[in-house]
Amino acid sequence: MQRAINQLFDRSISPDLHICGRARPAYLMLGVVGILAGMLLGLVLAYVTGLSLVVMSLCILVIAITSYCQVFVTKLLFDPVSFRNYHTQIVIFVAATVLLLALSQPVAAYVDVIGIGVLTFIMIGRWGCLMAGCCHGRPAAWGVCYSSSIADFSTSSHFNDVRLFPLQLVESLLAGGVLIGSVMLLLSEAVSGTAFVWYVAVYASVRFFVEFLRGDTGRPYAVGLFETQWLSLVFVVIVCLLSLLGVLPYPLISGNAAFIMIAVWFYQRVAPASNRQLFHVTHIEELAYTIERALTSSGDVRVLQTSNGLNLSAQVTEDGKTLYSISNVGRPLSLAMAQKIGYLVRRLRHHTTLPQIVQAQNGVYHLIFTA
Repeated sequence: MQRAINQLFDRSISPDLHICGRARPAYLMLGVVGILAGMLLGLVLAYVTGLSLVVMSLCILVIAITSYCQVFVTKLLFDPVSFRNYHTQIVIFVAATVLLLALSQPVAAYVDVIGIGVLTFIMIGRWGCLMAGCCHGRPAAWGVCYSSSIADFSTSSHFNDVRLFPLQLVESLLAGGVLIGSVMLLLSEAVSGTAFVWYVAVYASVRFFVEFLRGDTGRPYAVGLFETQWLSLVFVVIVCLLSLLGVLPYPLISGNAAFIMIAVWFYQRVAPASNRQLFHVTHIEELAYTIERALTSSGDVRVLQTSNGLNLSAQVTEDGKTLYSISNVGRPLSLAMAQKIGYLVRRLRHHTTLPQIVQAQNGVYHLIFTA
């Protein structure tokens, strides 16, 4: 089954889509499809729920202009490669709210529909991320293997040709589930704003926990959480406050989501690290780089140390085996931790056999791969 899934990904994933005999960037094309689908669904739902199509069309126009300006300015001043989904969502809802207030229109009723359009874009757009190689998961036994030909989208060349968990696909499916729930709430004639509160609370929770599983580095990180996780928490808290003030309905939905996020963050801050940092995404990338340095060093075997205190040496023996020796500064490695590191090394270096683990003295473990 695992081999069949990997072969399916190998055949299906490509940075380009061939349309009318010409290769088009899959990331861009699926993004455009997501935008058009979100606009169309928004107009259909506006018509079904009795909202003004003229006002909704104006919202779409203003959202398109402000979003384009935000993306353009961000790429010009900060990052010419990446696209920050959450930043654009901020611009979308701020611009729509300002327009609706200026037109004296019911904000909650329209943002219900706009949120559904945004979810449609995310659901389809994540397939573009899957094709391009951004927003990927961590090294895994099955998943997508990106080649160096799309290194511009992959955050680390050390993950080229390494199987990565298709987290983009998981998020697309979860966004689809949130989308279905939002549409059902909208068509059930619930209080205006209910679908929007559901969208913010549930999708923000999805993003909060998905970020722990991502394998791409370079994302802003502070006080135990990534930028997207902080934004998710801030969005939910704002919606909860608006609900408590009576601007939006159902404060318990967003309140529960905020409580769970804060509880997870607090646990991460106070719970003993216990070697957890060894499997932080930035350390996984550093480990891949360290292994490469150890194997390509000339002369005697060198013991290298990562920023989290993992000592590592590597060599290819005369009989063709690859031997890694690992230990940890301060807190000794357990056998279970050594096994986890061994499985990670296997995926990073494309070994086809499981590691033979030999426990030596002074907390040192030898990982031996025969192929």
